[in-house]
Amino acid sequence: MIDNPCPFHLALITAANGCVNAVAITRRSGPDIACGSSEAQQRCKDVFDYIKHVTQPELGFPDNLQDAPHSTNVRLQNGGLLGLQNLIEPGAQSAGNVAALVEHLHQKFRTTEGIPAEPLIAVVRDFKSSRRSSRRPT
Repeated sequence: MIDNPCPFHLALITAANGCVNAVAITRRSGPDIACGSSEAQQRCKDVFDYIKHVTQPELGFPDNLQDAPHSTNVRLQNGGLLGLQNLIEPGAQSAGNVAALVEHLHQKFRTTEGIPAEPLIAVVRDFKSSRRSSRRPT
């Protein structure tokens, strides 16, 4: 079994974004996404850690995201990817292929710390996930 957890699993599981390295797996808790490349997983983890690092002071996310509401994690992952994609393609509505995006960012900015923080923070702050319709009959 592949056990490289994808740092952007919540953004991928909804199929709003994709990744060539994503491997659908089933855990006891339900469906999940793992990464088929340990090298790509580390690059994505570095980028996700950077997103957390730059947004946490501004937006007040807890240091330990396991203590955060699910919606906070969804917002960080989806908003973070969208913010990153908008650095490459202004006005983008999704990140597309996450592995390709992360590779493109490394080519453009050379280091994770070189990624501009302010536009990223703004997109994460303004990100609203689409709401599910009510499952209860009215």
